[in-house]
Amino acid sequence: MILKTNPFVKIIGLDFTKAFHTIRHETLATKLATLEVPDYIFNWLINFLQNRGHFTRYALITSAYAPINVSVVQGSGFGPTAYDVGASDL
Repeated sequence: MILKTNPFVKIIGLDFTKAFHTIRHETLATKLATLEVPDYIFNWLINFLQNRGHFTRYALITSAYAPINVSVVQGSGFGPTAYDVGASDL
């Protein structure tokens, strides 16, 4: 409908998919420690972030294990909140 009366349309798109990859686990843990979070929940969240890693398997070939100490798990219930906490002082 807009193109019938205007020769063009401006669209602004924001992509936050890589934003989750900028949060360091150590920084997130430090910021979580300043919040009023019960110890058992804090410990559970830290445990959730620890010992994460990645490897790729393709055509029966497996890459070396690479530890991950940055980023939060997208698709997890904790991901968006972790990002908010990590970016809260910006």
